[in-house]
Amino acid sequence: MRSIIIFLASALLTFTCISMSSECVAADEPFPHYKVLELNVAFWKKVYSEYTYSQSVIHDKSNPMLIYSVLEFDDSKSAKARKARRKREKAACRKYSHILRALAAGKAPSNADEKRVAALFGSRPDKKLLRRAADSVRCQRGQKDRFIEGVERSGAYLDAMREIFRSYGIPEDLCYLPHVESSFRHWARSKCGAAGMWQFMRWTAKRFIKVNYLVDERLDPMKSTRAAAELLLDNYQKLGSWPLAITAYNHGAAGMERALRQKGSFDRIIAEYRGRRFKFASRNFYAEFLAAREVAEHYRRNPERVTYHAPVEAVTVRMPSYISFTDLATMLNVPPSELQELNPALKRPLLTGEKYIPQGYEIRVPALDTSDFALSLLPGEDTSVFKTCQKIDRHYRVRRGDTAHKIARRHGVSLKRLAVLNGLDSRYRIYAGQTLRLPF
Repeated sequence: MRSIIIFLASALLTFTCISMSSECVAADEPFPHYKVLELNVAFWKKVYSEYTYSQSVIHDKSNPMLIYSVLEFDDSKSAKARKARRKREKAACRKYSHILRALAAGKAPSNADEKRVAALFGSRPDKKLLRRAADSVRCQRGQKDRFIEGVERSGAYLDAMREIFRSYGIPEDLCYLPHVESSFRHWARSKCGAAGMWQFMRWTAKRFIKVNYLVDERLDPMKSTRAAAELLLDNYQKLGSWPLAITAYNHGAAGMERALRQKGSFDRIIAEYRGRRFKFASRNFYAEFLAAREVAEHYRRNPERVTYHAPVEAVTVRMPSYISFTDLATMLNVPPSELQELNPALKRPLLTGEKYIPQGYEIRVPALDTSDFALSLLPGEDTSVFKTCQKIDRHYRVRRGDTAHKIARRHGVSLKRLAVLNGLDSRYRIYAGQTLRLPF
């Protein structure tokens, strides 16, 4: 045990002066392991395979394997329990920062926690190192149970995702990246506005797929996977390696190009780069991918430990004309809920009939006999379900003295729907002369 402690302390001491020429395990491996990330990968493997979501790990940012404590919580998901958890996590981080500063000031350890922390840094700890560690305490929640859920969900998508990546000529194992981003939850949304299995921001997604008031294709597993393939390939062509391309998925290609110009190689970027936005998440993103890939591969080799979701049997059809969602479900004899589940990108105006599904839009439907299916989509005797044009929007031009509340009440519409439809902020701010789209 003592040898392990000494090794970890030594690794922390040398983190910022790692050799600039650290070598990969294999030069021809698209996802090489770097010495500078060995401890980071080991940490994330523990996060994904050992610590559950009911545990929080208090650790060092620079050397994540320097672990001060593991907090235990119950499984309650109430708002009160979440608030209490955050409070306890912050208190634990402050506690260990205080202990490290006291040790750096020369205070002799007096209780069990102080002695345990002091032991992590050896018999004669460096005071600068202790002060630096005091500013580097971080909390990470375990992910084991959520990772397993993600592995099980991935069964519905992996074969199709691999086929998409093959079509773009990029490594198939990139399909493990959603374990890091969303645990394969296509409905996932982050606090910063990222959405979908691949956690695209709106402005990035718009380069590749449709994101508007009718559809949000970030939520469609297959369409967003094609977008991810295009973005990752673009990153690779700009940066020249998959470690850089994957890190750019988090940090941005421009940011990684800037880092590469300064440091010249991926391992030097990880060890030395101190960009304003290159923080813990970006520095660890590739290590998280490597760890997720390894843990997911372990489950793939041991399928008896998980229950994979079966791939969905469905086909994609381009709409020959405008049609309402309910009419399409009726014509195909498919429950609307099932059709909605197959097409999570469709937003409320389409689902409620405020707008028609656009002509030419690709819809996924349950797999049927192809000849019967093709005939069912051609306008036959009953052509009333097919429309030649889209429903016209209702608009309102904002006047002086108007508020969003007044407009919503005047037109008998939901304030929330009005805000979503027009991209209003949480304070529903509008201005005179602005044209608002009104819900039907």
